[in-house]
Amino acid sequence: MGAKNKTVHFNIMDLLIILVVLAAGALLLYVFVFSAKGETSTPDTRKIRYVVEIKNIRDEFIDNVTVGENLTDASKLYPLGTIVAYESMPSTYTGTNKMDGTITVGDYPEHSNMYITVEADAVISPQAYNVNGFELSVGTVIYVKLPNFTGTGYCIKLEEIE
Repeated sequence: MGAKNKTVHFNIMDLLIILVVLAAGALLLYVFVFSAKGETSTPDTRKIRYVVEIKNIRDEFIDNVTVGENLTDASKLYPLGTIVAYESMPSTYTGTNKMDGTITVGDYPEHSNMYITVEADAVISPQAYNVNGFELSVGTVIYVKLPNFTGTGYCIKLEEIE
């Protein structure tokens, strides 16, 4: 029995398959290794001032807020900035007079609305300002946590200050 001589045939289809595999490997290498290194942009950070309105607080708790305290989100404990001012105004009650059907506005006894002004550094995103992971925009519910006070309010005003 004689040894049979096997020859390897290399044709154009083999060359095309090898080129396609090499191109796919080079593309994956570029996408996962080289393109990620050049995209380390710094986020756009701005200083903001916003006002939190907390309604119908009993008057005995109004003075439990102090300028200089750090405001924290009570639900997830995000630090939300430093209190720079606060004020209170008497709460009002809006109702209907059952006798003649008119709308009446009166004071809500021993209750006030509190307005807490806070300054913080925020990262700008397309939807809102991001303060330490907390998405903040006008109308956002804020669960306020301070050393001597907790409450629920809404962001009613928001502005960039620098």
